[in-house]
Formats: sequence, structure tokens, C-alpha cells
Amino acid sequence: MFVRIKPSGPRKYVQIVENFREGSKVKQRVIANLGRLDILQQTGQLDQIVAGLANLSEQYAVITANRVGKTQVIWDKEWGPSLVFGRLWELLGIPKIIENLKSHQKLEYDVERAIFVSVLQRLISPGSDLAGLKWLSDILMPDQEKISLHHLYRSMDFLSEHKEEIERALFNRGRTLFDTQIDLVLFDTTTVYFEGEGPDEFAQYGYSKDHRPDRKQILVGVAMSRCGYPLSCEFWPGNTSDQKTVGRIIRIMKKRFSLERVIFVAIEAWYLKRT
Repeated sequence: MFVRIKPSGPRKYVQIVENFREGSKVKQRVIANLGRLDILQQTGQLDQIVAGLANLSEQYAVITANRVGKTQVIWDKEWGPSLVFGRLWELLGIPKIIENLKSHQKLEYDVERAIFVSVLQRLISPGSDLAGLKWLSDILMPDQEKISLHHLYRSMDFLSEHKEEIERALFNRGRTLFDTQIDLVLFDTTTVYFEGEGPDEFAQYGYSKDHRPDRKQILVGVAMSRCGYPLSCEFWPGNTSDQKTVGRIIRIMKKRFSLERVIFVAIEAWYLKRT
């Protein structure tokens, strides 16, 4: 059933119409003629009809009440992010990778869930681990009440300890999912600055790509395959020049993927801007 505007000469009429099936054909019939559209609009009768019909709809009444602030929120959580990214998390095989790694350690908490929370928070609402715990209270996720701030801290230690193993396992998984070929590696760096002092071994003053030379920073480099699949993420002190990162990333790629020959091609930023 639907509303139809039917032209008749210079005038337009409002009708309520329904579809019905007659044999193998779908036909339409007029349920009610509401009158001329211009008269209904000028006299306000159209609004009265709509309001009268809306009063009979519980769903529309709730939506209208919420729009004018007449509803009281008792429980409100966001479940879309954990549902969507949780599915991608499973497709990448990350839970199994983490499960295999933690089998050699005695952990009294679910490290895979804590890591997932940290990753999801960085994607949806980037911030500190403390901010992540507050953000978690607004998200609907299985077993989230079992995750504490201490677990988020320890999950970062776990990632740091098993970084290369995780990257290698993800690459091997990716070769099955995306047919990843290491015939071309794209590598770039950026800087991330600290509001505080940052870790002593990394936080240094240097050339800031964030245009914040007044802040200590860290240099981050990411190597990716030709199809955009991440291969490795590396970190250097903030005063490290881009030139010094090239040798290290080449050694990492050769060792991890058993490459015998590497050809490195660099493109200056000024050339990219001109082209």
C-alpha cells in the first residue's frame, strides 16, 4: 500500500493505492481518494491526515517522541563496530594466531579479546589505553566486562614481544586469502609526536612531518605489498632520518621472505608534487 499523486489535467490528486495479484499479474486498485493536492496543502488537511495516521503507528510515535526529546535513554550501547570489525578479525585468522602464541605462556586473562579491544579503539576512537577503557563502556561486545586497564597494558607488551611472529603469520595467512606476491614492496615513513615525554629510547626531537618540532616524536615506517597488504611496521627514535631506515627495512624483507635480490627505487617528494 502506498500514496500516489495522480495528475488530471492541470490538477493533481492524492490517492491511497494497493497492489494485488490477479492470476500471474500484479494490478493496482485505489483504496481512497483524499482530494486535490493543492487544496489539501493550503487548508492544512494533508498534515491533519498524516498526523492522524501517525497516531495509529506505535513505531512512528516512538520516533517522533525521541525526535522532540520525550524519550528517556535507559541503556544505549554501540554494537556495529565490534560486529563488523570482529568479522574481519576472524577472517584474517588473528584469534588463532594469538591463541597459538599464548599457548606457551600462562596468562590469566583473555589476551586476544584485550588486543581486539585495543585495535578497535584505535580504529574508532583513537586515544590512550585509559581512554580506551572508558570508550569500551559505550560498546556492546561479548565478555567486555572481564577486560580491565591492566589487561590493555599487558596486551601491548604481548604485541611487542611477538611482533615479528604475528606479522609473519599474517603474511602467510594473507597469501592464501589475497595471493600476496612479494615482487614489489612499498615503504614509507611518518612521525607521531608525544604530548608528554614519551619513552626514553624512542622519544626524540627531529624533523616533524606533523609540523610539531616543539614535541618529542617517534618515526614509524610501514612496508606494504603492491595490493596494499601490510608486511611490516617498524619504529625508530624520532631523530632518525629516512635514509637510515632503508637499510634496515631491506634486511628485514630479505630475511623474512628469503629474497636473494632487492632493487630499491626512491622517489623524491618534490617530484611527486610536480607530477
